[in-house]
Amino acid sequence: MIVITNKGHAQSPIRSSLTEAGCTLFDYSEVDQVNKLEIDRVIIFSGMGDYDRSIVTKTANSLRDDITVGWWLGDLRKPEEHLHRHSLQNVDYMFVPSLNWIDKYREYVSNVHHIPQSGYSYNTDKYKYSRCDELDCIFIGNPASTPAGCWHDNRRTLLSEFHKCSRMGVIHGEMDTRAQSYIYNNVPISISITWPDSICYSSNRLYNILAAGGVAFQNYIPGLEKMFVNHEHLVWYKHQKEIPELVDHYLKNTNLIENIRINAKKLYQDKHTGTCRVNDINNIMSGKTASYSHYVK
Repeated sequence: MIVITNKGHAQSPIRSSLTEAGCTLFDYSEVDQVNKLEIDRVIIFSGMGDYDRSIVTKTANSLRDDITVGWWLGDLRKPEEHLHRHSLQNVDYMFVPSLNWIDKYREYVSNVHHIPQSGYSYNTDKYKYSRCDELDCIFIGNPASTPAGCWHDNRRTLLSEFHKCSRMGVIHGEMDTRAQSYIYNNVPISISITWPDSICYSSNRLYNILAAGGVAFQNYIPGLEKMFVNHEHLVWYKHQKEIPELVDHYLKNTNLIENIRINAKKLYQDKHTGTCRVNDINNIMSGKTASYSHYVK
């Protein structure tokens, strides 16, 4: 499958998963090269930082008219903030990572489908981290919260709860932390926090944890049960007050942690690799299936 994206960030986890899926990656600036290929379908993948109002639509509109174009949003962005209706004439399909955003995007493109994020596991023998034995819980990412009602407005509050009941570490400022797979695999609990105004969604942080065989503690988001089985593939909590008891329970029962590690990695390999995502997108765009096919139920 041909994927047009920002090749300058080709080593980020989600883009690495596309390469692993056998996709050929082109940069937004290489549309002329893509037009010379004998192809009938193209995916444009936009991740965080690629949401300029014109870069993706300009790329799509520069492709040959006989190419079916799918735009996969690798992260949530409100359509009214980065789209213009009149500029989407050459986008045939939109793939969005949250179920409750489908109708928002159908105002711009008629064919909109749910495709979750993906992840990637780095070689843990090559990239290591020396402080794993000092930690019970780890969060990799920006610990700061945004203003109420915005992205990540729940982040600082939830991290504070983990900090009060465990030896918690935060790694921030290393966007593509190469040691993340080693960390997730060697620290008992890996924290994944999702914006609450979403359904069946998580950032690729959750999938990176699964890919590494980590144990994700995830705040509950409606629809999460369509993707995972609680206490089998991860641990979710519906209220902040549940965190201390759950952390204590799992730190005292390491056999439960090991079981989740095994189940999480197997689920990732079966349902959440870049290949799984690309196959679903390809099948939807070619008319072989009508929707995403990797829910657990």
